[in-house]
Amino acid sequence: MSVSPVFDLFLTNIRKNIKIKLLSQKRNLMTRRKMEIY
Repeated sequence: MSVSPVFDLFLTNIRKNIKIKLLSQKRNLMTRRKMEIY
């Protein structure tokens, strides 16, 4: 299905970046909630 190995790598990298961004956003939300609680 993959067009080329390079393109495949490119896609996986993008997915990784998106996952990392989402995780960092979640962490930021959690810390904000903690700050609000205290």
